[in-house]
Amino acid sequence: MVEKTELMEEYERKTGKHAIWAGKITKQFIEWKKDRISPEEPIHKEKIENEIILFLALSKVQKPNYPNILEFCTSFGLRSNDVIEVLLKKIMEGEVIYTLHGNLDIKLLIEDLLNLKRINIPLTIKVNEALEIFKTLQFRKPLDVLSYFKSLKKSYPNFISLSSSRLNQREDLITFKQLFPEQVNFKLNNRWAI
Repeated sequence: MVEKTELMEEYERKTGKHAIWAGKITKQFIEWKKDRISPEEPIHKEKIENEIILFLALSKVQKPNYPNILEFCTSFGLRSNDVIEVLLKKIMEGEVIYTLHGNLDIKLLIEDLLNLKRINIPLTIKVNEALEIFKTLQFRKPLDVLSYFKSLKKSYPNFISLSSSRLNQREDLITFKQLFPEQVNFKLNNRWAI
């Protein structure tokens, strides 16, 4: 026979149902116990502070582009990767939106970059990897990738650089110096929640 615990008595008082029926613990009690005792997600004070600093950056910076937001947040002691992490989180949650007027290809490129599992800036990838990562740009061969990024480098020199993995060889590495070009502006969406 199962002995009644204080928790079972509390369940019976609050719900008016039996915790033990026919000598067995009821399924309703087990579910109630799980819901009641389940450990809540710990509040990460550090992450909340990072979100508040990003919120302030987006609210107070005159021109809220990537370098200015990064500069503002790092002046509060945040590491660049922490700023990137919280910015990406808020973009994915729809609480921060970004705009870039004009070039549709660069918007597709940024979307593909944001879909990467882990982003460390500077991010260096091989041309062959770019074929896989940037599928939405529909490159057919590595030369297409190279010519596209060469033209992009001219328009956005602080965003992308090209280099060779071997001395005196053709460029085969693409390095993203920043996560977003300077021309991208950010703003808060009305749904912001910390």
